[in-house]
Amino acid sequence: DTEIVGAWSLPGGYIFVTRQSLVSMKNEAELAGALGHEIVHCSERHLEKEIRSKKTSAWAAEQAQKNSNVQEVAKLKSDALLKDLCSSSLSRDKEDQADEMGTQLAARAGYSASGLKDFLAILRTLNDDPSNRRMFGQILSTHPPFDARIARLEPIVQSAGSGGATLEARFRATIAH
Repeated sequence: DTEIVGAWSLPGGYIFVTRQSLVSMKNEAELAGALGHEIVHCSERHLEKEIRSKKTSAWAAEQAQKNSNVQEVAKLKSDALLKDLCSSSLSRDKEDQADEMGTQLAARAGYSASGLKDFLAILRTLNDDPSNRRMFGQILSTHPPFDARIARLEPIVQSAGSGGATLEARFRATIAH
């Protein structure tokens, strides 16, 4: 429940979508595209692999070995993991893969293939207003630029063809502003 725009996937299949993201969306197809993107990150274990490859929370393990207090060790490890999860960025190819496969996943589920691309366009427009910059949190520092992502998705959306549901009325009736 935050004004920051974002959706995140965590190891274990947990996906979080912020309130501001939902309020910014126009329809269910945009949500399906965003969820598809995050589902791909989960299924491909992108974040987990990134953390393991960087060994960014290695210091917590070292502290744990020096410390015999089990509760303090657990806290050190969990704090380090959360810091790693929130500050990690994925490589461009992993973001591209999640965009592409997430778009295809949403389309196969019956939604308009343009959902994620349309949501990214909304985010790009919101980001153009300097007063909105704070609400983007880390998304601008950890993801490729909106323009590049939209351009990369355009041929994928075109190849999927028109059609697919957007379910705007149902979405608006469900999402509380």
